[in-house]
Amino acid sequence: MKKIKSLLKLIRIENTILAAIGVFLGSFFSDIDIFKNFYIVFSSSLSAFFITGFGNINNDIVDFQTDLKNKKNRPLITGDFSLKEAILLQYIFLILGFLVVWKWKYLLFISSSVSIILLGYNKIFKKLPIIGNIIVASLVSLTYIYGSLTSIYVNNMLKIDFIPIVFIFLINFIREVVKDIEDYYGDKELGYKTLPIVIGPNKTKIFLYVLYLIFIPLLFYPVFKGVYGRVYLFLMLMLVFLPFLHSLILLINARIKEDFHKISTLLKFIMIGGIFTLVFDKIIKL
Repeated sequence: MKKIKSLLKLIRIENTILAAIGVFLGSFFSDIDIFKNFYIVFSSSLSAFFITGFGNINNDIVDFQTDLKNKKNRPLITGDFSLKEAILLQYIFLILGFLVVWKWKYLLFISSSVSIILLGYNKIFKKLPIIGNIIVASLVSLTYIYGSLTSIYVNNMLKIDFIPIVFIFLINFIREVVKDIEDYYGDKELGYKTLPIVIGPNKTKIFLYVLYLIFIPLLFYPVFKGVYGRVYLFLMLMLVFLPFLHSLILLINARIKEDFHKISTLLKFIMIGGIFTLVFDKIIKL
């Protein structure tokens, strides 16, 4: 049982599940019959689960030396898994991620490309300003696009709703920058060149204010364009807009690591609230 708990921690189970859900939502918003085409939807979601797990295991392998100082509760540091076991596990997850979508070439191409990007991010890009944040936000958004690709095989056409993609990308990009401020001192000690280290935490907060100003009007754009109606507007105000304003107030007053951690956690729940809003509005229209 302890080994299983450590494995779930190693693959960061909450992230792998969210990746699978993102793929499922991409399929759902592509107007395909989920039940009639459950096999391809489930397979693509499972692939995202395994590929995300691969990336997270590889991250712990790459960060082994730095985690000895900063994250002593990680499974490789506690000795629950050895480096050899982790290396074997990452390949198992990678192969499984490919195998479950082997018969669909577009899905296989995306999963292969994401695997390469994850390796580059873990080794190089997460230490750099902006580009690492963009990669993470893009990969999270890509789970939705990955799910949308199932429409090619079901309806012989690609249908992608870009509103959820933009929402998922921006909220994750903002969250990643907040996390960089949260990890400022640890990253600086490790020689990283994240945005807060390059321009300073205070200037990074100003950059975040700009992102907030961009994000807020975009929440109302689908209503003005008539894409979403009153149900979306009500839920968006309650589950996204008001909590987002609260996170802005927290950001303005944030001074210490714990403050930024609270904002990061709140932004994760805002993303979940936004997804729920979009899904519920979609269900109402069915």
